[in-house]
Amino acid sequence: LAQTTSWTGNTNTDWNNPGNWSAGVPGPNHSVGIADMANDPVISAPNAVAQSINVGNNGILTIASTGTLTVDILWNNPTATVVNNGTITLLNGLLNYSTFNNNTGGQLNINTNLYNTDQGTFNNAGNIAIGIGTYPLQNSGIFNNNAGGQINIAGVSGNGISIHNISGILTNAGNIAIGTSQAAGIYGINNNATFNNEAGQINMKRTMHAGINNFNGTFNNQAVIMIDSMSGVAYRGIDNYNATFNNNTGGQITINRSTAHGILHDSGTFNNAGTITIGNMTSIGLYGIESRNTFNNNTGGQINIDGASTSGLWLKNATFDNAGTLVIGALAPINLIKTTNGYFVNSTGGIFKASGDLTSMNFINNGGTLSPGYSPGILGFNQVSFTNSIMSIEVNGTGVPGIDYDHIIGLGLPTLGGTLNLSINYSPVIGDRVVIFRSLPIPDTFATVTGLPANWHLVYHAGEVALVYGPLQSTWTGAVSTDWFQAGNWTAGVPHVFCEAIIPDVTNDPVIPSAGAVAMSVTVQSGSSLTLAAEGTLTITTLVTEGLLNQGTVQNNGIINVSPYSPNGYIYYGNYYGIRNEAVFNNNTGGVINLYNSFDESLHNDTASTFTNYGSIIIGTNAVNNEGPGILNFGTFNNNTGGLIQIDRMKTSTIALQNGGIFNNQASIHIGSSSGSNLAGGGILNAGTFSNNTGGLINIDRINQYGIINYS
Repeated sequence: LAQTTSWTGNTNTDWNNPGNWSAGVPGPNHSVGIADMANDPVISAPNAVAQSINVGNNGILTIASTGTLTVDILWNNPTATVVNNGTITLLNGLLNYSTFNNNTGGQLNINTNLYNTDQGTFNNAGNIAIGIGTYPLQNSGIFNNNAGGQINIAGVSGNGISIHNISGILTNAGNIAIGTSQAAGIYGINNNATFNNEAGQINMKRTMHAGINNFNGTFNNQAVIMIDSMSGVAYRGIDNYNATFNNNTGGQITINRSTAHGILHDSGTFNNAGTITIGNMTSIGLYGIESRNTFNNNTGGQINIDGASTSGLWLKNATFDNAGTLVIGALAPINLIKTTNGYFVNSTGGIFKASGDLTSMNFINNGGTLSPGYSPGILGFNQVSFTNSIMSIEVNGTGVPGIDYDHIIGLGLPTLGGTLNLSINYSPVIGDRVVIFRSLPIPDTFATVTGLPANWHLVYHAGEVALVYGPLQSTWTGAVSTDWFQAGNWTAGVPHVFCEAIIPDVTNDPVIPSAGAVAMSVTVQSGSSLTLAAEGTLTITTLVTEGLLNQGTVQNNGIINVSPYSPNGYIYYGNYYGIRNEAVFNNNTGGVINLYNSFDESLHNDTASTFTNYGSIIIGTNAVNNEGPGILNFGTFNNNTGGLIQIDRMKTSTIALQNGGIFNNQASIHIGSSSGSNLAGGGILNAGTFSNNTGGLINIDRINQYGIINYS
């Protein structure tokens, strides 16, 4: 049967002295009352026991470092004090209405619950181990887990909560471990008041619903929170409902193994100035962060999101304001941002690093930095404006976009402006070219460019922005000889594949004696000449208005290729003409001219100009359509004996051969002869004088509209 004994302290402070008790030293069936006495009890020996202890107003109970106490339940009433430096084992819980100090070295073992009421102040610098109960630790007062303090909670029953901060303030500067070996309940921490994680570390595992549920409370973190690194946290890592969550400077939150969200920010405010890492070890479910209200990644904030099966961010009627750093999908590709009437604002100071596609209508550049990939990567935007952004581009070589250099793809009509910040980190060679931005025709330029080293140039062409190393233009001087390949004959060295070659009227006109001459374009000025020997080849990439503009004389005995290939996997067009002849152009016996991919005419022979062909002119033999007429003649065009003109793959609305001058043919013209060719709207349109003379042969096939129309 239960017995009662009360502390008198008549003899001294020794718990084990019968003279200090009204009915002898307490046993396991005693209900103990401790009132305010001159001599307050001290347990300094092992094995003190009681069924219950009620420390009354102004009473003080002390357990020395050598003492142990086992009791079913302990009440610490208002104005009372319990000081533990030893070991207390509570079989059915602790109810604190006043001051409880579990000091350094103190061990508090609780089988069920610890409740710190709204009148209580609980200070822990020792160890607390709680298990089995439904609500192991409840706080409505002031609870301080101080430096050196350790709290372990496991074995929470049913739909319980490991730490329930009901009201008051709970401050952690020590270590809290939740669910490390057994169940932790539906929430590891349920905060309805103020929770300050100031130092130390919180580890939680094995929760049923969320690691942290911040509901109508304020959660301030500037230390370390680890939500599962071994065993699953069901549904979500953090829930924030009608509450304020501040991950302050120095705060580190890591979330893994959730099944729905890393973080669900439903309502209230979420501010990050620390580090949040989501999914760095394994999957975190559908979304890294789902935000239904304003989420601020402030200056100094770093958020890394991986392991999301649907998207890194889901902004649902919410704005995500990024003034820190946001990295999505660094470990493996994931969808970046999903929006439902939401907006991502990349503000001044913000850095957004990712690879993938973004919808511009939900992406707002507000002075932040776009940095494709993770050294490097590819970002795609749909009709986005970059006027108020910093585009950070890393170039480590000329190889593959997204692997060797950053690349941005505009899926609509972009607006540039803003700042381009370059980081070029390799040793280039003359002629290196890197396309950093590709879109539909680009109408403007970057307002500011930083980090552009010497000899590098930023070049804007239709549909792309490229970096080119080496001179963009080299002018022929002939100072040494007539040899095209002699560097001393040029102002800026022998032209490379992305360099414009200018040939003025000088004493030594250039000769291409062998294979390998290249240029982005060639201009032969009035009074000058260019000669290709029989072994000579000239390849022109045609990224400007004319691939080859002749205002002097061209003698071709070799091979001229205009826009013949697609560097980096992309197709480049001569914006208007493959060859524009304004003077004398002779394609001699054995000479070959290959013309591809012209946006307008492949070969334009201007008024008062003469183009004479004894060799072969091949237009459109590759799979890319030519936009304009294959040949447009306003001067005199002679296809002489032995000559061959072959025209294929014209756009359906264009004309293969259009004559507005004098066209004399005494050789072969084949239009649409190639199998599978996309064919012109018309074969030959003559509005001048067209003579098919003796020896002339014209074959026209696969025409959509007409073979020949004669207007003259």
